[in-house]
Amino acid sequence: MEDKTIEQKSDEIDLLELLHKTCSATKKIFNRIIRSVLLFIIFLFRKSLYIAGFLILGGVIGYGISKISRPYYASEMVVQTNAITSSDMISYINKLHDLIKDRNYSELSKLLQLNDTISNQIKDIQAYWFIDKNKDGIPDYIDYKNKFDVRDTTQRRLNNRVDIRVKIFNNQIFDSVRIGIANYFTQNPYINKLNQVRKQHTEELISKINNQIVKLDSLEDYDYFQKQKDMKPTGENGQIIFLNEQQVRLYHGEIINLHKQRLAMEKELIVYPDPITIIEDFTPLTKKENPKSKYIMIYGLIFGLLGTLILAFLETREKIKRYIAG
Repeated sequence: MEDKTIEQKSDEIDLLELLHKTCSATKKIFNRIIRSVLLFIIFLFRKSLYIAGFLILGGVIGYGISKISRPYYASEMVVQTNAITSSDMISYINKLHDLIKDRNYSELSKLLQLNDTISNQIKDIQAYWFIDKNKDGIPDYIDYKNKFDVRDTTQRRLNNRVDIRVKIFNNQIFDSVRIGIANYFTQNPYINKLNQVRKQHTEELISKINNQIVKLDSLEDYDYFQKQKDMKPTGENGQIIFLNEQQVRLYHGEIINLHKQRLAMEKELIVYPDPITIIEDFTPLTKKENPKSKYIMIYGLIFGLLGTLILAFLETREKIKRYIAG
């Protein structure tokens, strides 16, 4: 019994000692963090003039780069794909992106049916997926970074809508570029053929639905007005024999559904007759995407950070040498 008491007291002492050591270590780490932050603030204060010099140098360099960089404008267009899938359309659009990247403006002019003067004003054309996060058919965001994971079953790509982003050097050519992109698809023989087949199949389905509606209307009229008369048998002397009344089948639900399908298809032919349909057009913008202030701020921050690292290295290089020497 006495041995158990001694063992219990020993465990309590060990636990208290462990707790004390943990608190001491935590306190030391916390003190080191505070000390490092204070030293860094003091360092920034002592070297503030040098750091400001690096910031100013970066800002001047950024301003110089902005003077030699062409200002450009960006806008987006939302397009619905009628004859092809979104995947195919993105592939077609990104072919234009590759031509611009390779500076092949003659081929770009040919595909978009634009003159070389306008094509040379295009900085970039690229297409992106719309992502539906909750699978309700409504786009939630645009995958500008192309980081969508196809294995993610919680969200999906929309297969009938694409976002097209255009960057141009001349703010006045958005209309010409829009027409060029439309021509790029409507003048493509393969896409045109697919679109003709789509419309032909839709018209055939409408005709088939019309025939089914006529048949159901006739069948409904017969069941309501003629079938009961035909089913009343008569005896030898012309007497009517009454049988249990047959239940009449209702067809109005099926007829209404067929009408809805036909209206939806007729709407598709009227509203979406072309291979693509522009849902939201380009908005001409007056604000530059790369203003001088953007260059000054970015390069100022880069040089400010670089200068701080250089000064910190110079400040601690002797300590680093001693640490390496061991």
